[in-house]
Amino acid sequence: LALAPRLLFLAETWEHVEYRPILAGTDTFRFHTTATRLAAGDWALSCEAYEQGPVYPYAIAALYRVLGPEPHAVRVAQALLGAAASLLLFGLARRALPAPFAFAAAALYALYGCAVFEESLLLDPSVLALLYLALAVALARRSEGGGAAWLAAAGLAQGLAIGIRPNAALLLPFSAAALGPALAAPARRPRPAGWLLFAAAVALPIAPFALRNLACGVPALHLSSQGLKVFLASNLPDARGTGWVISPEADALLAQPDLSAGGAVRAVAQAALAHPVDFALLQLRKLHALFASYEIPNVANFYLWRQQSRWLAALPVPFHVIAALALPGLVLAARRREARIPLLLAAGIAAAILPFYVVARFRVPWVPFLCLFAGICLEALARAVQGRDARRIAGVVAGVAVAAALTT
Repeated sequence: LALAPRLLFLAETWEHVEYRPILAGTDTFRFHTTATRLAAGDWALSCEAYEQGPVYPYAIAALYRVLGPEPHAVRVAQALLGAAASLLLFGLARRALPAPFAFAAAALYALYGCAVFEESLLLDPSVLALLYLALAVALARRSEGGGAAWLAAAGLAQGLAIGIRPNAALLLPFSAAALGPALAAPARRPRPAGWLLFAAAVALPIAPFALRNLACGVPALHLSSQGLKVFLASNLPDARGTGWVISPEADALLAQPDLSAGGAVRAVAQAALAHPVDFALLQLRKLHALFASYEIPNVANFYLWRQQSRWLAALPVPFHVIAALALPGLVLAARRREARIPLLLAAGIAAAILPFYVVARFRVPWVPFLCLFAGICLEALARAVQGRDARRIAGVVAGVAVAAALTT
């Protein structure tokens, strides 16, 4: 169910030049050219600062090293990762839902058109979605009594996610909160060895890049040059918060040669204190955009390409359906112990997106968790129908209707 639409879409667009990373200045072009340099042997990138999280271009470079600099290989690999993500989602959902509704949750993601589209570009959402789901499954297995290998797997998934998008570090407190009960001793005291193992596993994928940075005279944890630009562009009072637009105020700050991360945070804090209402409204716009039905374009426009693709247009699940079911599902999930880990990680992923700007590409790795909550909503509705509980049926249907209106 997940693999077929991805392969059909790949076959349909195999020779389309639009899916090749040829437009200079775009992230797809930047990832491709960086991976080509790496595969050609420039593994240190001539000691240049990393433009974006290094794990993804190094992963592409490994493919290029074996198969040559062929973007088609990346597109095929990402289609397979998308299908694997649907399987992981089923495994995660099965812990909170009966099999039919866990399947429904996975099917929502498998047939979600924007995910299929993003996976066909040289961009990182498919990898990040898989890592977030792997993190959730590993944390769930550990909480069920799994061994240290699951703890190490959770740390590796978290570390790789940070290496792909450094803002995924904002997910760490939520991962730690999910892990805490599993690492508590019988006396409810934390076990230091478990925390050390998790921390070491998180650090392991990042360490080679930190060491390279130190050897090149770059700050050890400088994993992306884009972070300051995106943070300023999406949080100053004249920012839109959605889509990629650099405001004049952000442009002026970025022109300062000695601007640091601390300086950027101070500038945003000062602007927020000077214009608190505008800043609050900006954050609310971003929160609404995170749940809203429109897939905000970034590198490519999903809606434009859906008009030109028979297979992409045939995919039946838009984000609006997922969001309308997921919001009531979030409320219902709060009462379920089995949904604690997905709830924490979904909150953490949202917390990693909202300080920056919201676009479809950044939202896609978060969507599998919304599909799980949508499955919880469908199960509640089915139980109410089966029990002929008119009041509960009306409550769930009203919740879905309100969510659909709020996310339009």
